Amino acid sequence: MFSSKFSKFKQALTMGGKIAIIAIIIIIVAVGGYVGLTQYGSHPTTTYGTTVKIAMTVSQEGQYASLDAGYLYLNNAWMQWVNTHGGLLDANGVHHNVTVITTDDQSNPTTAVQDYKQFAESQGANILVSPYSADTGLQLLPISQSDHVPIIMSEASTKTMWNGTYSWAVTPLVPYWSNDTTNAWSASYFGMLNKTGWAHTIAFVGWDITWAIDDYTSGVWLAQHTNGLTITSQQLLQPQFTNPDFTSAISQVLSSNGGKSPDIVFCAMFGPFCAQFITQAEANGLIPKQWHTIEWGSAFAGILASKGVSTQNITTDVFWTPSFPATNAGTNLYANTITQLASQWAVGNNSAPVTWYNYQNIEIRWEIYQMINATIAQIPSANFSSSTQLDSSINNVLHHLNFATISGQQVIQPAGFGTMGLVTVQFENGKINTVYPSSVSNATYVHP
Repeated sequence: MFSSKFSKFKQALTMGGKIAIIAIIIIIVAVGGYVGLTQYGSHPTTTYGTTVKIAMTVSQEGQYASLDAGYLYLNNAWMQWVNTHGGLLDANGVHHNVTVITTDDQSNPTTAVQDYKQFAESQGANILVSPYSADTGLQLLPISQSDHVPIIMSEASTKTMWNGTYSWAVTPLVPYWSNDTTNAWSASYFGMLNKTGWAHTIAFVGWDITWAIDDYTSGVWLAQHTNGLTITSQQLLQPQFTNPDFTSAISQVLSSNGGKSPDIVFCAMFGPFCAQFITQAEANGLIPKQWHTIEWGSAFAGILASKGVSTQNITTDVFWTPSFPATNAGTNLYANTITQLASQWAVGNNSAPVTWYNYQNIEIRWEIYQMINATIAQIPSANFSSSTQLDSSINNVLHHLNFATISGQQVIQPAGFGTMGLVTVQFENGKINTVYPSSVSNATYVHP
């Protein structure tokens, strides 16, 4: 049953290893923004306007695939849901279907740049969504700016994007690179350390790339402002995507602390590579009381399990967890209905299930869908008369959004970044529990 549904919905065109995904649009009558009826087909009293085109790359190959690949199915599941429930309603109640164009950039920034130029200049995209990696995202901003097509930065936000240069970009994320105890990526984690006071030594190791540097730098600042905590080591490494060897870095962490493991090692790398660092560290005698990673990613737990390494002493930071109030706007639709459909398709296509556990930060994608819905709802029908006018209207509304989301109230700030912050979770007994802050926690933080 799944195979036939999937084959009707997604056509894959393979050209030189690159996959372009084109989905068939199905129209169903609806009353209200996301309220569906049971009868398929067009209704004579329903008015449909211009289709809204959204375009992005999603890495199906290369180093970002395990972090990003499942969003291909998520895009298609969201598009089908919208178009079978009446489309998106504009400010005058006119319905607009959506087309999501998704291509595979193979984790290659050059390919991504080429694809986004085509999205903006020849494929009529009204909204661009960035792929994984801030380093890639930085190269896409000039395209959005020069072609006047708004771009929503997903897992690609970084400090230099929000310096006033790019007026066609927004993100739902807080300025997580901040040196403060509110917005910084690991602010919740260090807040716990301040509260419990158990840790005395911490070592930092990260990759010398844009996004990791942001988290690494703010983490160092937080450690410096945590009572009783001493930094024993700081290292930024050149990234190795193939068979990385962390032997030297591991030795440095140990030698800088008198040959002993510090209480905490803070790992600022892509999740799967941090898992490789942890497995090599444990094999070489670096066994801290706790690992703190800035993400996990779909391959993280599997890599550790394959080497017999426990996740029991690992914490990390996320933008949303299942412990958030189920009454938050869109939780059932995005976290459950649409994601479960995407997961069914992925499994049926021999891919990893599209779940929150596998895809840390999937909640950013959910919130981006909510941003798009909220934006179209504020645009008058007359502004859909030309692509230029529509794109400009979308960009203007995106920069003034204030609406309810799965993670709480979202407000886009004048600089373009939002208010979607992070909370701390802990791997414990095979589960991931939310441990801080208390407003969304479902378990008590376990520390030595």
